[in-house]
Amino acid sequence: MTSLDDSQPLTHYDWTVPTAVVFGNELCGASDTALAMADGVIRIPMVGFVESYNISVANALVLYHAFSDRMARQGGV
Repeated sequence: MTSLDDSQPLTHYDWTVPTAVVFGNELCGASDTALAMADGVIRIPMVGFVESYNISVANALVLYHAFSDRMARQGGV
């Protein structure tokens, strides 16, 4: 789950464990129900005047980080 409230950076999590990531829409974010059911909330570090990424960019960044983290922890690429 991505959110700015009560979140941890992407690097906080071990992406080798089975994980589902929920992305909310760009206008409203994830629903209150989805947030209440989540085990954790991630944030994508941003620098400068950027407050958020569009959904496709956020998705790509999270999935690429998850892939890279998993490969590094499991001795892959």
